[in-house]
Amino acid sequence: MTARGTATAAATKLPTRTSAGRISKADECEAAESDCFLSRLQCIQAGESANADNQEAATSNSDDDNANSDQNIASSQSSQYVDKKPRWWRQHAGRRGTRSQRAALARMSKLGYVIERASYGDELDLVDMFAERPRCSCEKDSIEDTECISNAQNTTTTTTTVADDSKEYWLEIGFGRGENLLASARINRARCYIGADVHQPGACIALGRMEEAANTNTYWDQAMLHGSARAADETSSRVEDATFKPYDNVRIYCGDGIKLLHSIPAQSLSAIVLPFPDPWPNTLSGHSKFRVIQPDTLPCLERVLKCNGMLYLATDDVAFDEWCRDIFDEHGKERGW
Repeated sequence: MTARGTATAAATKLPTRTSAGRISKADECEAAESDCFLSRLQCIQAGESANADNQEAATSNSDDDNANSDQNIASSQSSQYVDKKPRWWRQHAGRRGTRSQRAALARMSKLGYVIERASYGDELDLVDMFAERPRCSCEKDSIEDTECISNAQNTTTTTTTVADDSKEYWLEIGFGRGENLLASARINRARCYIGADVHQPGACIALGRMEEAANTNTYWDQAMLHGSARAADETSSRVEDATFKPYDNVRIYCGDGIKLLHSIPAQSLSAIVLPFPDPWPNTLSGHSKFRVIQPDTLPCLERVLKCNGMLYLATDDVAFDEWCRDIFDEHGKERGW
C-alpha cells in the first residue's frame, strides 16, 4: 500500500515552469522517472494478479479432481462386497473358538450337523442334506456295534429315506449364538434351517446347545428374541417322536454366508434372514465395502430365493438402514419395479 500510494503521488505531481514559461530539465527527468516507475509497478501488479488467478484455477481444478476421484473410489468400494475383513477386526472378533468349542464343532461335524465348505463351483444338494437324520452322540456307539454285527453275519442293511421337495428352506446369515435360529427351528419343525456365521465361537456355542438338546431329547428353551420365548413355552420342549430329534432340521455353516450363496441352487430358498448385521459405521475409512448389503450381493440373494421369497432384514443403525433403502431402491429401478 505504501509503494502504490507513493507511485500515484509521484505520477500526479505536475512539473513546475520557469519564469520564462518553460519546463526545467530537472522536472522533466523527475516526471519521466515517475512515469517509468508507475509503469513498472503496474506490470508487477498485473503479473501478481495473473499468477494468483492461475493458482486459484489450479487449486479449484485439483479440488474437483480430488472430489471426483474420491467419489469414484467410494463408488467402486461400495459397489462390491469384500469378505476379507481387516486384521484388527479379526483379532477383535476372535475367529477361532476355545479348545472345548472346537471339540464340539468336530463332534457335531461327524454327526452330520455341520455343512462342509464346498469347493468353488460345487452346488449343495439341500434335499440330500436334510434327508438323512443326524445322529446324536449317544447313538454313535450303538450304530457302530450294529454295523460290526451286520458285517460279521455278511448281511446288508439298507435304510431309505424319502425326501420331500416341498419343504421350506430358510437361510439365516449371521445368527450369532443361535438364539433366533434355534427358537425358529423349535417352533417350525417342518422347515429346514441353514445357519451361516463367520464367527466361530458363536457358531460353536450354538452347536453345543444343539448337541445337548439332541442328547437329552429336549429343546433349548432360553430364546428371548422376537417373542420366540413366549411361543416356545407353548410348544412342548420334550420331543416325544422317536423318529425326530431336536434340531434335526438345522444345519450350521461356519463361514461367510454371502459366499455360501454361490453354492446354493437357484430358486431353492423360501426366505433369507439377516438379523442385525454389522453396520460398519466408519465410512470415512472405507468400511462400507464390508457391509453385507451391496449392489453386487442383491443379485445373489435374488437368485437363490424362490418366487415370492422373502428377505428379512433387521437393524438398529440409522445410517445402515438408509444405506440399505438406497440400494434396494436403485435395484428396484434397474429391475423396473
